This record gives sequence, C-alpha cells and structure tokens, in this order.
Amino acid sequence: MSNEAGKKIKLSRIGNSLRQQKYLQLMVLPGLIWLIVFCYIPMVGLFAAFFDYNPFLGILKSPFVGFAHFKELFHDELFWNSVRNMFGLSLTKTVFAIIMPILFALMLNEIKNMTLKKIVQTASYLPHFISWVVVAGLFIMWLNTDGIVNHVLMSLGFTNEPQAHLNSPGGFWIWMAIIDTWKETGWWAIIYLAAIAAIPVEQYESAVVDGASRIRRMISITIPSIKSTIMMVVILSIGSMIYGGLSGSNLQQSLLFGNSLNYDNSMILETYIVNMGLSQGRFSYAIAAGLILSMLSFVLFSGANAVSRKLTNTSLY
Repeated sequence: MSNEAGKKIKLSRIGNSLRQQKYLQLMVLPGLIWLIVFCYIPMVGLFAAFFDYNPFLGILKSPFVGFAHFKELFHDELFWNSVRNMFGLSLTKTVFAIIMPILFALMLNEIKNMTLKKIVQTASYLPHFISWVVVAGLFIMWLNTDGIVNHVLMSLGFTNEPQAHLNSPGGFWIWMAIIDTWKETGWWAIIYLAAIAAIPVEQYESAVVDGASRIRRMISITIPSIKSTIMMVVILSIGSMIYGGLSGSNLQQSLLFGNSLNYDNSMILETYIVNMGLSQGRFSYAIAAGLILSMLSFVLFSGANAVSRKLTNTSLY
C-alpha cells in the first residue's frame, strides 16, 4: 500500500470517528474556544517583553529594546529575592500538598462506618470552596495575638506570651503551607479515594485470609495500586509548583497575608510582576518577568515528567 493510500485511509477513519462523535465534539467545543481565546491568543502579548511597550502605540510600533528588560531583571536584587521566596514557599507547600492528601485518603479508606466516613469527607473538602479572601480573614483573626491559636498554645504551655504568627518572616512559609493544606487536602484526597475504590476487593480478602493486618494491607496492596495516580499528581504538583502547586494559591496568599513585617519572605515573583506591571506601569518589564516564570514552570513540568517516566514508567506524555 502506498503512503498516499495509507494517508487517505487514515483521514477517512478520522472523519468517520468525528461523525460518530459529533455530539461529544460539540460538548468539547465551548471549552476549546475558551482555551484559545483566553490562553493561546494572549500569548501574542509575550512579544512586548522585547519592546518598550506603549499602550497608545501598540506592540509593534513601540521601540524595540531586545533583551534589555531581561538584563535589568537579572541585575535586580529584589527580583532574585522574589525568586528565592517563590521557590521556598512553593517547595514547602508542595511537600505538604503531596503527602497529606495521600495520608488522609488512606485514613478515610480505613473508616468502616459509612455515615461517619461521608461526614468526615464532606467536612474535609468544603474549605476548598471558600474564597481565599474569607480564608485570609479567618486565619488572620485566629493567628492574631488575641486569637484562638495563641490561647490554645498558652493553655498547653507551648508559649508564655502571645505571638503575632503572621508577622514573622521566618514562619511565613510554614503557616502558608499549613493553611493551604487545611483548605485543599480534602479536595485532592478525592482523587486517591477514587483510585482506591477501583482496587479489586478480592485482593484485600486474600490478604485477610493470609493474616495480613490493616497496615500490611495498606502497604502491600493500597499504596502500590494507586502508585500511578500518585505519580500523576506529583508531576502536576511539581509542574505548577511555582504558582503554589495544584491550588495555585501563591499570589493570593502573598497579597492577602503579606505585610511590611513579613515582606522579606512573602514577596514572591508573581507579586513582583503585579507591582511592576500595575503599580509602576512597567508593562514590558513585568511581561519579561512573567515569561521567565512560565519558562521555569515548563522546565519543572518537563523535568518531573521525564524523571517519572524513567523511574516508574508513568508519565503524562
């Protein structure tokens, strides 16, 4: 069979598949249009990083400056401090975000009382739907010097005087990781619970007959069976790490919890971009910093995918 004939047969099969799935394709169409309009078309604006962009002139009519903005970025101490904070905060949160949902899902799977299990699961993922503005208001109140956290710590003897927890640069990353874990653990545990539900019951029954304890069944059956799901989430978490992991909460936390006292650790690259672009009106400079942010995310995602494919034979592509 010639290559041309093979191509015609392939195109014919694709056409038949599209006709058979026309209603499914129509359901996908709105999402595809949204993706093109809000994700791909705006990428044209990245060219502004190489121009001294003037909104009244447009990108192409603005003065071309080449890599001048990137050179200035690399000599800006504030830029490097924001990069350090971004990786420090993101890495801290990613470790919590990967481990806690797995442990929580394993714990929920061991609850035999279905009513209790449903109540705990529902209560755990409800915080996901609470706005970060509301969450910030709650935790700022709870972590204040006269908040409930200080009262509990003092009553248990962990501290002798109230602490302004969110005003300490040293503890900012940890507190943000704790808050993000509280908000998102229940939501991401749903993925692992779905994977656990797909494990054949016969495996557990055979293990019980062999005398395996709950811990042994968890280690030998549950965790190996959901390994591919864990690796998918790990790849996605690392790929989106610089934005705050799968929750993408770095910018919200930096803006809502950041203040002049914890500024040294709360100002991240996204905050730096917002300040440069909106506050100072340096659009091209901010776009250059945003381009670096996107490139870092791409490198992290591709690297995590490659390492996972090599070590575990599991990857997204």
